[in-house]
Amino acid sequence: MALWQLGASWLGVDLGTTTAPKDHLFKFKIGWNNTQKRISLTVWLAIIWTLWIGRNSLVFRGNQFNYEEALDQVKRHSWTWMNANVKDFCYSFYEWHSNPLACIQGLC
Repeated sequence: MALWQLGASWLGVDLGTTTAPKDHLFKFKIGWNNTQKRISLTVWLAIIWTLWIGRNSLVFRGNQFNYEEALDQVKRHSWTWMNANVKDFCYSFYEWHSNPLACIQGLC
């Protein structure tokens, strides 16, 4: 649950008391146009991917899960995926890392 809260807080999304991933998905998509929803969905998917990789590392290698490192991975994955797949996404990693909401709101 902590990575969901960290990711949502970084993105500027209020999850409230939701705990189910489908509810998180709805919260991540609320109030934006289609391109902005696509970006927020990419972050949602990056959180799921990071949780999956972290789970595998924990189960198969016995590694500890570090939430701050995981959030950095979410930021890195989502930025990389958006650079490759969203035509109008032209933000540097620094811009994305430091203020993702401004990046999302800057897209039409």
